[in-house]
Amino acid sequence: MKKKIFTLLTLLSFGLGVNAATSVPTKDTQIACKTFVETTLLWTSSTNFATWYAEGWATSGKSSDRSSVEGASKYYTLEPTTGESCSATSADVLIVKQDGDKKQIFMYVTNITKVEAYFINTKAGTETRTAKIIIDGAEVASEDLASNANGTASCKLTKDGLTASNKYLVQFNASADMGLYAVRFTAASASANVSLTIPASGYATFSSASALDLSSVDAYVVSALSSSSATLNKVTEAPANTGLVIIGAAGPCDIPVKASASAIGTNYLKASVKPKTAVASEAYIMSGGKFHPANAGTIPAGKAYLLTSDIPGSAHELSLDFGGATGITSVSKEQTTNNGEYHDLQGRRIAQPTKGLYIVNGKKVIVK
Repeated sequence: MKKKIFTLLTLLSFGLGVNAATSVPTKDTQIACKTFVETTLLWTSSTNFATWYAEGWATSGKSSDRSSVEGASKYYTLEPTTGESCSATSADVLIVKQDGDKKQIFMYVTNITKVEAYFINTKAGTETRTAKIIIDGAEVASEDLASNANGTASCKLTKDGLTASNKYLVQFNASADMGLYAVRFTAASASANVSLTIPASGYATFSSASALDLSSVDAYVVSALSSSSATLNKVTEAPANTGLVIIGAAGPCDIPVKASASAIGTNYLKASVKPKTAVASEAYIMSGGKFHPANAGTIPAGKAYLLTSDIPGSAHELSLDFGGATGITSVSKEQTTNNGEYHDLQGRRIAQPTKGLYIVNGKKVIVK
């Protein structure tokens, strides 16, 4: 009887391709969603994985340390850029295996229609191993791949027909050690947005696992800190995992996603693309257009915060410094015709101001 029970438990644990020791990340909590706006080939080295993990949208299955993966240098014989056979070519790979927690690779993505994954049977000898793609817990593609004497046998798995608006938790594994050396995501559209809600104060912090085009919104980083204020610097784009202050009219705000963005200089804002547990007095968060010390608790996903350790002295609150006037008034669009000339933050005169932040008579105002 004991043997039958063990056999049943073994089948339950291994039959679905996810071992009981593997911790599947919780969507939008333990892993953030990446929006692709162009078809992208990813070389899955441990170095690249570290970048994706920092951006928040890739993890391993090792719950005690989701950044922990196993990398190796191997040779492949199927070229991802062309899909054609090639001579043995060296690549840094991630080792994947269904019963190894840090050998489970997860990516959380959206705005895609197809995923392709390239595997190597790293066994030098005679052994068939099975490569797998699992999406939202269901196996969607697999292939049995026989090894060769050099351990370079390669294959490509494909899953297409995906819905652009869906968010997919994509997992890569194998029946025994295999090398995952590349993944291609086919983007559904060249344009996609991420969204936030700006509160009644007109100020919000924001962060995303995707690079952002900020040219249509008033977005800032914190370039300097004093004991009483945070200096804001306007930006027009931001890489993934960048902490931002967004200023605008209360309500929904859509921000376009970019394939990539240039690095930003000094920025004291820390991104919280996944919820962050903060202890009392560890961080300052935005409230009512100022930064205040946070109580112990969770900083929600998609927000940003300041570290108390970066702030000189001990401030009850930090006002916002735009490098000039610090007072900002909210006005309606109907009021704009009676308030003098409007200029944007670069000093250019704006004849017909829309929603956003402007300078009027030497003061900064938000047009709702």
